[in-house]
Amino acid sequence: MGSYRRLVSAVCAASFVIACSSDHKTTRLVPAENATAAIGEVTTSIGENGNTNMRVKVTFLAPPDKLSPGASTYVVWVKPDAKAAAQNVGALRVKNDRSGELDTKTALTSFDVVITPEAAATVTEPAGAPAMTGRVSST
Repeated sequence: MGSYRRLVSAVCAASFVIACSSDHKTTRLVPAENATAAIGEVTTSIGENGNTNMRVKVTFLAPPDKLSPGASTYVVWVKPDAKAAAQNVGALRVKNDRSGELDTKTALTSFDVVITPEAAATVTEPAGAPAMTGRVSST
């Protein structure tokens, strides 16, 4: 009977993971002309509180100072539409292997994602030209 319960638990757990993963949406990011080798994606899901959970992953993204002199980090921005002000949702640190990842949240459900090279992680508006962009709809 114990092995039966373990089997049922394993099947239920696998079903839960599959069900949860279907709630995730992945959006590819488009690299700018100055970062053509970069590959990126944003995976989103709606959390229990209604916020959008975001995971931004990039590979082959050059160090920020290669795209903008004086830049030391990449900042991830969200904008509900083209006319709205960008909101800084966190710094995306690129490692020596040119990959980076950021887990963050936003109250928005449909938005533009813009990644820019910046002098500091705490900037309040983008100064650098976008390295990658994408339009996300988590609903």
